[in-house]
Amino acid sequence: MVKQKKVLTINQCDKFIKKASTTQEKLMIRMMLKCGLRVSELINCQISWINFEDQLLHIQENVKPSKWVPKRDSVREVPIHEGLLTELKQFIGNRKKGYLFKSRKKGSNHYRYSKDSIIRKINKIAKEIFGKNTGTHIFRRTYASNLLNDGIPLTNIKKKLGHSNVKTTLLYLKDLPDRSHDDKIRNMEIMKL
Repeated sequence: MVKQKKVLTINQCDKFIKKASTTQEKLMIRMMLKCGLRVSELINCQISWINFEDQLLHIQENVKPSKWVPKRDSVREVPIHEGLLTELKQFIGNRKKGYLFKSRKKGSNHYRYSKDSIIRKINKIAKEIFGKNTGTHIFRRTYASNLLNDGIPLTNIKKKLGHSNVKTTLLYLKDLPDRSHDDKIRNMEIMKL
């Protein structure tokens, strides 16, 4: 049997969000699931990256408060679902600039989360759900597979993930089970015998 790359079902996505302990953690998971963000992009995400009118997230290089350079060809625009956009507006409140998600830990880089802290939070939730760590890239694979299953062309998926080469995108989608016809197969007359 071919080992399949793990992606989350809708039910598992919902469990991840419900198990998060704070509104901020829930939004972080939603951003990774619904925008395909890397952890480094999530922790460096600025309020100014969100275009509420156009419903887009502009992933870009930070200059201040800390210099962060995204992976090659990762500067991009990602559409944001209206429901997530509403939650983000409420979460941001009156803030006009700075990091979207702030750590409460003083002394951290302008209250920016560390990659390790996000990974620990995700793995803690994963252990509760699956009994083992899943890593954070499961959210990007889930995002990519959902786009593919909804008929989004591979070149667009590549752009939305911020990949410089389509071969990288194919690695995210490689060996994903094709379940597009499963319901049709289940309901065939011969299956009813």
